Amino acid sequence: LKVCKNTEILSQVLGLSTTDALVARTAGLLHDMGRFRQYETWNTFSDPISANHGILGVEDIETHEVLENLSQAEKQSALTAIRYHNVYHPPEDLDSATMVLIKILRDADKIDIYRVVVEKYLEDRTGKRPGSQFITHSFEDDGTISEALAREIFKCRPLDSRKVRCLNDLKLLHISWLFDLSFEHSIRIIHQKKYMDTILKTLPALPIVRELKGFIRQYMDNNLSKMSVNA
Repeated sequence: LKVCKNTEILSQVLGLSTTDALVARTAGLLHDMGRFRQYETWNTFSDPISANHGILGVEDIETHEVLENLSQAEKQSALTAIRYHNVYHPPEDLDSATMVLIKILRDADKIDIYRVVVEKYLEDRTGKRPGSQFITHSFEDDGTISEALAREIFKCRPLDSRKVRCLNDLKLLHISWLFDLSFEHSIRIIHQKKYMDTILKTLPALPIVRELKGFIRQYMDNNLSKMSVNA
């Protein structure tokens, strides 16, 4: 529901038509439907050790005819967005309207994932309600960080999740998603919620982390300044 709400916010900012905004909300509502079968079958939220939850979701939506009241075009747009909401790079040969929908869903999903992981990181840091490790895929906090992985962030592109080996590396992956956001307003939301600052504060006090903090803050400041000029 929170991802659904995020799609509404982005659709409004982008000036989408009522129909396109409704399709975006539908995709937002159903984007993680595959998580239920994933958890039931494999007892995990990790795609690499189970199955792609985007594809699982599309299969289940079609099996149960969830979107049969939509037009064929609307149905296919929603299913395509759900199928590709979690991939490293969506296909580039899709029509422009579908690509916008995919980008809205991917941004809306990331914004909500930031909310979830930040809550988890803060709970772990304070020792408050340690609970389930599903959110962090059971990566251990061994106090280390992969400097080579951290330095890849300076290239301003998302990290390869296959290179993550510990909890702090997972935090680096989440930080790198900043470069995969498609819309200026998404960056503004991330800034307003202080998600980047909070994740960075939970990393160990190492020289590479200090470099990273300065780099990310400068990147955010530059983008927010551009937004102010273009507003």
